[in-house]
Amino acid sequence: APTLCGAGVLSPGWRPGRPAASHLSPNPECPNRFYMLTQFATNGTGAYRPDYRRPSPLGCASLGCTRPLRNYTLTVGYIYYADAHALPAHIQAWSSFQVQHSQKLLFTIVDDASPKHVRAGDYLRNTWVPTALCMRIFRITKDIAWNIGGARNLLMATAATSAVIIMDMDVQLSARSVPGLLSLATRLTDRRTSLQGVVIKDFMREISTKAINQTNTSKRVTPHPAIMMMPPRVYWMIGGCDESFVGHYGMTDPHVRWRATHSGPLISVESAGIQIPPFQEMHVRGSRLPRNATVNKARMRALLDGRSLWMSSYLHFSWRCDVYERRYG
Repeated sequence: APTLCGAGVLSPGWRPGRPAASHLSPNPECPNRFYMLTQFATNGTGAYRPDYRRPSPLGCASLGCTRPLRNYTLTVGYIYYADAHALPAHIQAWSSFQVQHSQKLLFTIVDDASPKHVRAGDYLRNTWVPTALCMRIFRITKDIAWNIGGARNLLMATAATSAVIIMDMDVQLSARSVPGLLSLATRLTDRRTSLQGVVIKDFMREISTKAINQTNTSKRVTPHPAIMMMPPRVYWMIGGCDESFVGHYGMTDPHVRWRATHSGPLISVESAGIQIPPFQEMHVRGSRLPRNATVNKARMRALLDGRSLWMSSYLHFSWRCDVYERRYG
């Protein structure tokens, strides 16, 4: 298969009454550029999304997929960084899903420039993956500190399905939660329902804690701040992740929720009327970079005060499809 990689995509920083401008960021490692942008309507306002038919990364690193990717119901997306210790648990959980459910899910991993030998593709070359799982891997080739927003933008820019749930590597899906997620994804894209075109937040997670010198484990259920479900077109309509926050810790989730609140409907799972059991919190190592949010908090204040402008270009890094030979059981 040809090597496909990405350039910058679009600028959906639209304002009421005027169309958004588009902008392609440079990608020196990538000879194949996205060179078509397609306009779509957003409440009478012009916005743009990338058209990937020429060239098309939709067929890139698609493994175990039995039909065109657009025919899957929901993309389950994870941002990965050297999480080879957590990936086996996720694959084991996905393998427990009923076939009629797993065949509607498109699992996508965005590897945020993991070091060699702990990349997602490197791990999957040497592990067993059930043939029923449809998977894609995209790898960012430039290691940028706190590039969570950029990785989420890449996930959404390459999304092939009409609905995407942005997951977190520290949260594990269970077979009990999948039917509700599929029902929610269907309603999000059905024009006959009140949920068409909204952003869903407040997916619950169950956290197990054990106090020092205690033998009993307590559990508490709280919303996960990063997990959201929405159609990709809605993600770009609200502006996606502003990559000016990249490079410093913090404010990625708050600024996206703020954008969703002010640019379109943002509702909780509970308000959507679909019961989804809490996800299970996992113990993931996480980044060892300093977690000082001072810079990004100041950036957020400047944006809200009108002293600064939202960034209007995306994917300021090189990336490519991570193709690997898959071992089947």
